[in-house]
Amino acid sequence: MKEVTNTTVHQFGNELIVELIGTDEYGDVATETVEFTLIEPDAGEVRPREEIPTEYTEYVCTALSENSYSLADVFG
Repeated sequence: MKEVTNTTVHQFGNELIVELIGTDEYGDVATETVEFTLIEPDAGEVRPREEIPTEYTEYVCTALSENSYSLADVFG
């Protein structure tokens, strides 16, 4: 994705999705979705279900933080 223009966070039960929306190098709509498991609901701690693409880590972490979630045990 060339440019990220919007991020959204959706919670479904014990799962969380961070969706990045933007444009690709041709100006077409592009999306990237990262799935998380909510491991500590009271604390808002989530664990990624897959590796977060390096180029989107900042966007994902910002979206989580702005929605009162935090990454837990990412490297453990």
